[in-house]
Amino acid sequence: VHKPQPLGIITALNNETNKPQVVTYNANDELEPLVRNVLSKIAGKFASEACIYANRDFIWNVLMGIKDETGRAYFKTDYNSGGIGTIFGMVVKQEDAVPDDTMVCGNVRKCYAYNVNEVMSITQEDSQRKRTTYYSAYMLCDGMPKTTKGFSLLKKA
Repeated sequence: VHKPQPLGIITALNNETNKPQVVTYNANDELEPLVRNVLSKIAGKFASEACIYANRDFIWNVLMGIKDETGRAYFKTDYNSGGIGTIFGMVVKQEDAVPDDTMVCGNVRKCYAYNVNEVMSITQEDSQRKRTTYYSAYMLCDGMPKTTKGFSLLKKA
C-alpha cells in the first residue's frame, strides 16, 4: 500500500501548475521589487503572521544588502521581533533548511499541517571506559501545506 509522503513547502510551491506563488530571479536583477512581489503573493488572511525564512548566507548577503534610493537598508536588525530582524515590516527568521539563493515567506502556524506519528524516544548508552554518555533520539513526523496561498517563494533561476 502506497502511503503519501510528507510534502515540504518549497516542493509544494514548485509542484503547482504555472507556479503562481513562485518568483525567480537572475544574478543581475534588482531584488527590492522582487521581494515585494513575493510578499504580495501571500493571501491577506495569512499575511499578518507570516514570516520570511532564509538561510544565514541569504539573510546577510542578500536581504541586508537591499537599499532604498537614498542608500538606507530596508532590513532592520531586531532580535526582539522573534527573528533576526525585519524587512518591509515582516519578521525574518534564519532557517538553514532553506536552500541557498532562496527565500520562503509564509504563515507556517496557520498554513502547514504537522503530524507526529511516533513520539520521541530517547536511548542512553554509557561508556564506562571513556566516561561518556551518548544519547540518541528518534521521532517520526510528517506534514504538508494546508494551502499554498499562505506561502510564497523567491528563488534563483
